[in-house]
Amino acid sequence: MKYDDEKIASMTYCNGSFYQAKYQVWGTKGIISLKRAYSVPADFKTNVDIQYNDKNDWASTKNETFEINPANHFSIMIDTFCQEITGNKRSSFNFEEELKNQAMVMEAHRISSEEKRFVPLDEIS
Repeated sequence: MKYDDEKIASMTYCNGSFYQAKYQVWGTKGIISLKRAYSVPADFKTNVDIQYNDKNDWASTKNETFEINPANHFSIMIDTFCQEITGNKRSSFNFEEELKNQAMVMEAHRISSEEKRFVPLDEIS
């Protein structure tokens, strides 16, 4: 996927392969990664790893790991959604916009697979 200012994102998805649920965000000054980012059991502790350097060489690379306490993310998502639709609490998460964005990415992926070509998101309306 390509974004403004020459930013890009890549995504890999596969059924039937070794299960992974991770994210990596690469920036100009470091990498943030989560090894178990979703579909995590409610009692599972996970880690956020940050790799960066203050100088422009491999010798000064630093690693930091932050342990994330267990949480039942399914319950949190359902509670947040229910509070939003009942009007009890306004969420900072824009459910409609997120669903639209997900649908656009999936449609671009479908067309790309079918037509064997890159499909920019601005082509999807």
